[in-house]
Amino acid sequence: MDRIAEIVQLEGMASANREDRSASRWKAAKLIWEELQEKSFTQLSQEIKLAGGSGSIGHLTYASRSWEITVVKSGLKFNSLKSLPNFNTIYNSDDIRRPEDRKRRDVGDGSDRKREPGKDPRSEYTAHGLVVQADNAIDALLRSPAYHQLISDEDIVILRKLPAEIRSLIRKCGR
Repeated sequence: MDRIAEIVQLEGMASANREDRSASRWKAAKLIWEELQEKSFTQLSQEIKLAGGSGSIGHLTYASRSWEITVVKSGLKFNSLKSLPNFNTIYNSDDIRRPEDRKRRDVGDGSDRKREPGKDPRSEYTAHGLVVQADNAIDALLRSPAYHQLISDEDIVILRKLPAEIRSLIRKCGR
């Protein structure tokens, strides 16, 4: 399978398979970065669109930048793609979505305006957004062994309280 088809397939898998979501996105980011060593963003975007993917240049920029900063430039050694930090956390960080990128956007009439980093509707301060944030945070902590060493004794106290607090919340919701 060529890299373009694999990128499209991995992006689709990342949307469907929660267990391997981050690893699939890391693999796609690696392939995107590799493709961009040989061709322009516009060319890669067009090829991905022809293969059935979205081919957003913004996504290509952020995905390749995520791979480059996290793995290539940092020299990060990892056992598997699953051992890398949570992809969405890196992808939506200020290191990847730089303030100067936001300044370059055409605002237009607002209909084509892109969301600000971290402003995913699921991460807003709605009930659903907060639940998604909690899920993403735990997922990121579980999947990245680098975080395990950074969890303090105070963090352990908080983590130990979470199951009881979650059960209490579910009871209060009447479920």
